[in-house]
Amino acid sequence: MGFWQGDSDAVLGRCGDDVMWVAPDEGRYMRGIDSVSADFKRAAREIEPAHISQAQFTVVQNCGDACSVVGRYIVTVDGEKGLFHQTQERCQFTWERRTGELKIVSMFVSWPRRRMTADHAGIDGTLDKATRRYVEARIAAQSDKHRLVFPDVNGPIRFVSLNEILWVGARRKHTIIHTVSGDYEASIGLSEVERSLGPGFVRVHRSFIVNPSYVSLIERREVVMTDDTRVPVPEKRHAEVASKLMRTCG
Repeated sequence: MGFWQGDSDAVLGRCGDDVMWVAPDEGRYMRGIDSVSADFKRAAREIEPAHISQAQFTVVQNCGDACSVVGRYIVTVDGEKGLFHQTQERCQFTWERRTGELKIVSMFVSWPRRRMTADHAGIDGTLDKATRRYVEARIAAQSDKHRLVFPDVNGPIRFVSLNEILWVGARRKHTIIHTVSGDYEASIGLSEVERSLGPGFVRVHRSFIVNPSYVSLIERREVVMTDDTRVPVPEKRHAEVASKLMRTCG
């Protein structure tokens, strides 16, 4: 998280002296803490302050003294900068235990090199798909009077625009509200939430309801959302769910 706020030391302080750094753009393939440190600090100055959400990390290899971790997360440029940009990024870190301390020995961190600025929306003057969806949702939220009102498990009463909700899912007696800006947990059940969502949402599983506007793919046993999250669908209900989604979108 510190890296996306311009603090390169948050990563560099955990690196070994011979760390290997690989990035998707040309020229970022280097070894050694001095070279990597100079490049990271230069990159930190180029990146607009942002925050991450919907982070998922997995240990893909662990042999005791070494492990590899891969992850993906949504990066959103902080609103006070007057920019709208949201994209999914990925990373991979390999750690080794050296003299009793874990150190990063290789890493890959993606980030978009063409950052959105006030006068630059891309080479062809258009927004990329992820940014367009984010902007449209935020604009719609500002004018939309249809909101989901629910008690948060942490105490406050929340008001969330229906246009910002991707899906909702049951978690025991509570409900997870998955939105373009993050997750909330409502201290009420899924059935009660469903009554407030209205006909624009589709129940695809006994534990999940989705917003068809954010569906990118319907597969045999799941629905893939625009942020790559996957919502399960009972195979025997595939045809019924697909028909409802297409009818609602149409």
